[in-house]
Amino acid sequence: MKTLFRTIALTSLSLFLLMSCGNNPEKSRLYQDKGEDYLYHSQFEEAIEYFDKAIEYQDDNSEAYFHRGCAKYNNYQKEEALKDYLKAIEINPDYIQAYFNIGLYYRSINDYDMACYYFKIAEAKGRPMDNPLIVHVASFEDISRFRLVSEIPELAYVLAKRFWPGPLTMVFAKKEGVPDVTTGGLDTVAVRMPDCREALMLIKA
Repeated sequence: MKTLFRTIALTSLSLFLLMSCGNNPEKSRLYQDKGEDYLYHSQFEEAIEYFDKAIEYQDDNSEAYFHRGCAKYNNYQKEEALKDYLKAIEINPDYIQAYFNIGLYYRSINDYDMACYYFKIAEAKGRPMDNPLIVHVASFEDISRFRLVSEIPELAYVLAKRFWPGPLTMVFAKKEGVPDVTTGGLDTVAVRMPDCREALMLIKA
């Protein structure tokens, strides 16, 4: 009888450990949601930690890999970000945004052939090329220095002083010469200054 109870206890413990340590999509989603919240607020290191946990609980969570890639890219870890984007499309070959972000990675290192290759895949798979991107700057002065906007309204100075660096995105009338792939063909450009030292270093580099 003792042997039977011991066997039942060990079996129950094994099942508990498997349930605790194995794939758990619900827990993965909770960690992913928290990671996305940190990512939105430009807290990239914290975001990476939560996406790590999301992947630990569900190793085929393509969204967690993709968003961890976004956090790493903004945290001065471009090569690691590329690996996560590639893992995302390995799990989900139709992950359109991952193809587009890989294109952005190659464009950032001036490999325009590879950038165009991945942009074309994204376009072929259905990503609307009129979906605008956010331009990240390291200082308010970068807006003028990069010749992004045609004019800067007085309110923008007030908002920047109060909310930058931070998650606030401001939309300006774009200056001629800003690529359509950045603005999605719109006459406006979105600009943000992230509240992350590593991201600011990356922008300044």
